Amino acid sequence: MTIRFRATCALSALLFTGAPAASSTPPAYEAHVERREGIHVTRAHILYDRGKFRETMFPGSSQNRSAAGHVLLYDGKMVWEYRPGAQSATPGLSAIMHRLVVLTQQLGVKTVVKRYQVPASLVHHYAGARVVAPGRPRPVNGLRTRADIPGLPEKPAGSEQIAGYPCQKYEILPRPGSQQPTIRAWIEPRTGLVLQWEQVTTPLPDSPVPPMRMHYVVRKLRLLRSLPPETFHLPPGTTARLPEIFRDAPLPPGVKRVPLTGKAAKTGILF
Repeated sequence: MTIRFRATCALSALLFTGAPAASSTPPAYEAHVERREGIHVTRAHILYDRGKFRETMFPGSSQNRSAAGHVLLYDGKMVWEYRPGAQSATPGLSAIMHRLVVLTQQLGVKTVVKRYQVPASLVHHYAGARVVAPGRPRPVNGLRTRADIPGLPEKPAGSEQIAGYPCQKYEILPRPGSQQPTIRAWIEPRTGLVLQWEQVTTPLPDSPVPPMRMHYVVRKLRLLRSLPPETFHLPPGTTARLPEIFRDAPLPPGVKRVPLTGKAAKTGILF
């Protein structure tokens, strides 16, 4: 699959897959989750174990129907976009972006623009970026903890059951006359996991901007001790289609290496 780079795509990645906050996620879990943004609905099944994860999009997710059944897979080394039906995989967006930052600072702006056909404005941004280890990626729709929602009050506003777990409800209310959002979070107190949250922005009177609502809920949750290691590996027989920037990347045993072709052959992204 070729990734089309858009500002909205990058913003979504920052919102939902940023660097981990100082919080404690359970060692392993299985979850069925749902996220709604306006009319768009995303449903996913997530398997997580000590940083590694396998996130599968459910059929019927309206935000990206073409991704239904596809898997975002992190094996501890590389984030992969894996398509089980085709037994093929390509590097994920976060892996591509980090690789471009490293190459820009190793080779220089002019070389990367010419060799990999990346827009100069974007490469100049990479040149000034701070190079760090890729860090630990997170499932796009994975569970968060209280530490991931700054500003929550100490005292809960109520309690409810979410996915069979008793949760405490917390609210952040906007100042009168402001357009700040109302944020609500339902947190399981023993683990600190956020099993439901919502953000609602109500426009000022006479504003042409419609109300905006984002909602996330865990429908099913199992806390586990561990999961089989092979859960997070590309299975033998998979074809890894690699853009030029990953031509020397190590692959799991039994995975076939094939160069990516077409307009995204250089980086894996259509800019």
